[in-house]
Amino acid sequence: MVLMEELTSSELREKRLQHDLLIPFGSIEAHGPHLPVGTDNIILTSVLRALQGGAGLRNVLVSPMLTATPVNFVRCQGKDGELNPRLSPSIFGRYAFDVLSSFVHIYQPRSLLLVAWHDTPDFMGALRQLCNELKHETGVRNEILRVWILARRFAVSKGLVGEEERHAAKIETSLIQYLSPGLVKDEHRRNVAWTKAEHWGVDWSSFTEEGIFGNAADSSSEIGKLILDHVVSEATQLMAEFFARK
Repeated sequence: MVLMEELTSSELREKRLQHDLLIPFGSIEAHGPHLPVGTDNIILTSVLRALQGGAGLRNVLVSPMLTATPVNFVRCQGKDGELNPRLSPSIFGRYAFDVLSSFVHIYQPRSLLLVAWHDTPDFMGALRQLCNELKHETGVRNEILRVWILARRFAVSKGLVGEEERHAAKIETSLIQYLSPGLVKDEHRRNVAWTKAEHWGVDWSSFTEEGIFGNAADSSSEIGKLILDHVVSEATQLMAEFFARK
């Protein structure tokens, strides 16, 4: 993998027609009183940097991260949720389509992979529509890799977290403890009042005012390393398979 933002313009000009494209999507939103608002970006950036030496990914050019991302209505509630940017899926779709269309025109990739940690229904729906429109307008093969799903599926299967794990809880807190421990406010992590509510599907009332769904009290950097190592390994394989298709 080659990070576009670390190249000079001359180097980028030489590589622009030789690489497939990866576009990372981040988010700025409340993650409780114990985690930074850029939690999604920190995690995804770390995953991408760890992927740089991955087999089958040498000819992948990675764009700078796009962070203007829709969040679910429930995450815009409460005293901290009010600080989340309220970007609508339709506006996001138009903005992202213009950006990605420009990338396709300039770099003429054979394939395009969108990668995200942020994983709310509004956002994923907008990304799916974006992929369909890009395929229709440009003909470039594209796909979305949901990195959060890789992490959650692994953590649940290994008994590291419960099925209720959703947002700003044990997975994300453990990852930030491992990646940037100084950014975790430990006194708040141990004292977040969260109560599981038993209802159909996702019960939005289970989110705290700070946007937490799940229990972060027993998170650890050791758990974060386990999750990150697995995510990097699985993502490397999935990406290599995607970019190898004709």
